[in-house]
Parts: sequence; C-alpha cells; structure tokens
Amino acid sequence: MQITFGLLTNAEGCPVAVELFAGNTADPGTLSSVIAKLRERFALKLLVLVGDRGMITSVRIRDELTPAEGLEWLTALRAPQIQQLLQGGALQLSLVDLRDLAEISDPAYPGERLIACRNPLMAAERAR
Repeated sequence: MQITFGLLTNAEGCPVAVELFAGNTADPGTLSSVIAKLRERFALKLLVLVGDRGMITSVRIRDELTPAEGLEWLTALRAPQIQQLLQGGALQLSLVDLRDLAEISDPAYPGERLIACRNPLMAAERAR
C-alpha cells in the first residue's frame, strides 16, 4: 500500500495544510489541481513548489510553471541534464567541495538558478 502526501508550509517551514493522494496517482497529474486549490484556499500571491524529478519535469515547468505569475519551483536535474552541464563546461566538479555549494548558470536554463553540490554518500554508493 502506498499513499502520497502533499504538504504546505509557511515561510518558516511550519505545516499549514496537508492532503493525501492515492499512492498510484502520478505527481504531474495532481500538480495543476493542487496549485489552483492552494491559490484559492489561501489567496497566495507567491507559491514555491518543492518536488522531485518526477513531479516537476521540464515539460511541466515549460507548460505550467514558467508562464504562471507568482509561481516558483525547486527540483533536481536528471543525470543526462547534469552530464550536459559537465560536458558543456558550465559545471566543474573541482569547484564543488564536500561542504559547500556552487551556483552556476547555463544558456540551456535561462533565468534559472542552478545550485550544485556533491553528495559523498551517493558517490560512495555509486562507486560500490
């Protein structure tokens, strides 16, 4: 059995609302309705979505998030996108140490803020 939680917090990170979805509900399928519901219920002028690579996809960003006023997002790039940044020279692993983050830019992501970090635990797992 699986369920999916949607959590809304205030600017301080305190929970304000939660919604449960069936575990087999695709994240992208719920995004539009949740955005509309949050804007209506809480009269939000700025909404920041935090989601994984499956929920906030490049298609979803292009079609639903970018044209929307007062809507921002935080997600992660997929491995092929990261590889392109490496090959294009925008991301140099030597700039990222084990404690700090590096902010980079690339023409493929105009107006977006890209933050790179290195996860030593993930690196060890992949090396294993």
